[in-house]
Amino acid sequence: MRYIVNKEERITMGHRRGSNNYIKKLFVFILGIVAYILISTTNDAASHLLILTSYSGIIILLSKLHFSHPYFWFTAFFYLYNCAYTIILMIAPDDVIARGYNPFASKLILVALIAFLIPVSSSEIQYTGYNEARNLKYQKDLTIFYSILKVSLLILVLSTIILQLQGVTSKQDQWAEHNMFWIFATYCTRIITFLFAIIFFLDTNIKRNRLLLIPCFIVIAYFTLLTGERDAILRLIIILIFVYAMRGGLSAKTLLIVAPIGALVMILSNYFKYFFSTGAMNRDPLTGSTLLYEFLYSDFLDCGSNLQILISEKGLEGCKGYLMILSDVMSSVTPGSIMNILWGGIENWNASEWYNEYFFSGSTYSRAFTLVGEGYIIDGILGTFILLFLIGVGLDYLYKRSDNNPYLAALYAYSAVAIISSFRGDAGAILVAIVRIPLVVFFIMYGMKSFGIGKRLSR
Repeated sequence: MRYIVNKEERITMGHRRGSNNYIKKLFVFILGIVAYILISTTNDAASHLLILTSYSGIIILLSKLHFSHPYFWFTAFFYLYNCAYTIILMIAPDDVIARGYNPFASKLILVALIAFLIPVSSSEIQYTGYNEARNLKYQKDLTIFYSILKVSLLILVLSTIILQLQGVTSKQDQWAEHNMFWIFATYCTRIITFLFAIIFFLDTNIKRNRLLLIPCFIVIAYFTLLTGERDAILRLIIILIFVYAMRGGLSAKTLLIVAPIGALVMILSNYFKYFFSTGAMNRDPLTGSTLLYEFLYSDFLDCGSNLQILISEKGLEGCKGYLMILSDVMSSVTPGSIMNILWGGIENWNASEWYNEYFFSGSTYSRAFTLVGEGYIIDGILGTFILLFLIGVGLDYLYKRSDNNPYLAALYAYSAVAIISSFRGDAGAILVAIVRIPLVVFFIMYGMKSFGIGKRLSR
């Protein structure tokens, strides 16, 4: 009888959560429409920034400051990457005035945010199923994952040593030269990051996790300081915070402590990238700059700057069309050399490469791109809406299923990291990250299981 009552209670609670979810989503949509109307009434950059800040702040508050909720992490990072340019325009206009301010950018940014939020559930997922008893059936898999992690760490160590002996230069040069050890090292950092997401959901042995995490963290940090590949260490840090939050270990108070520490790490990483290859800081401290400026300058400025450059050039709205979405999907499972043959060159299927070739042809420095900008070259505002809506649909699928499957939970966390990184990139980077890395990991895992290696390792 008690089972029936509990079941009825759960159904009732589910209906209530569903009703609240639709009410919140309707509120978010209507508020977004109001914000768009307000932005359309003025071309003033400060007013646009105030509207975007207010709208983003309300969305973040709706998440109850739960870091792992899409309303929190997506909105917070999306705001930082897309509004940093306008903030710097307000506090240090001389640094960006040459690129000016096109008010259409704020409309695109707002439409992109609304489009993502529409399909995403506003309900909080309760992560209550992760305990040792429930995950006993995954223990053989866990043993294999530990083995893959150790091998990946060994390959990363050897590749990093070789890169240092080779006298590594910029990461752009390494990609251009197709340096095998650079490629091995880069992919190993991403495999290790994804593996930690899985392991932290499957293994409740905190001491064992820390013993593995410390050497991995040190090696990845060294790789970052040697090569300037800041994504490597930042992905690991974010994934650890993310998983910690998903397992209920990150309160709002703790988040308020973690946030300024994370900001400081961003600032320092900008100064010390390439430190172990050059023996010097990447640049000198900026005279008279504030911590806010240093933080926004560290990784966020280029996204908004790229968007301003893009939309200020006439004739580029919708220049790539919807085939760009198809190329993004294909690139996740197709080698670049084959994509070049099929599409007639990398600039025809990679939005970031197209942008850098179009505006900065011949430059050895990559300025990345902007996810919102990719939507713009697909089909203007409509293309931006469709692209971000599709990303929202995919993420919502993982989010709503991450409470009862540790692998989907790990994939959701890793997808979040990939999406954050894509804000100054393109949608293809998201799909490459969430398809290739998990495919490699699970292919190795199931291959080892099929040969009975998991049983021998667990003895």
